[in-house]
Amino acid sequence: MFEVSLKLVGIEEVIKSFGRRAEVLVEMVDYVTKVNAEEIKKNAKNRAPRLTGALRRSIIKYQIAPMVWAVGSDVPYARIRNYINKKNPQTVGYLTNSLFEQRDKYQRDIKEAIKELKKL
Repeated sequence: MFEVSLKLVGIEEVIKSFGRRAEVLVEMVDYVTKVNAEEIKKNAKNRAPRLTGALRRSIIKYQIAPMVWAVGSDVPYARIRNYINKKNPQTVGYLTNSLFEQRDKYQRDIKEAIKELKKL
């Protein structure tokens, strides 16, 4: 399986600082991560090579752990097509570029979610 995943580093300290509201924080961060993983999946599907459409159809998002979501494909050639495609060079990086482009929005969304929770 070829995949990229969204995982927050340092979230444990933030969770501890919320005390009783920690469960709500975990749910909120999990939701924000899921929404951003869905956006990565959508963008990767739009960018993926489409000779037969099998690669595009195989791109899925799934949860690895609380607050950790992955986007990937189980098509055997998914990894190689992400890095090499002489026939359709514009599709190189279909998955990794989708992840990199979503990174800033993901960070903003997490910060905003934490800010909103602090207001409670």
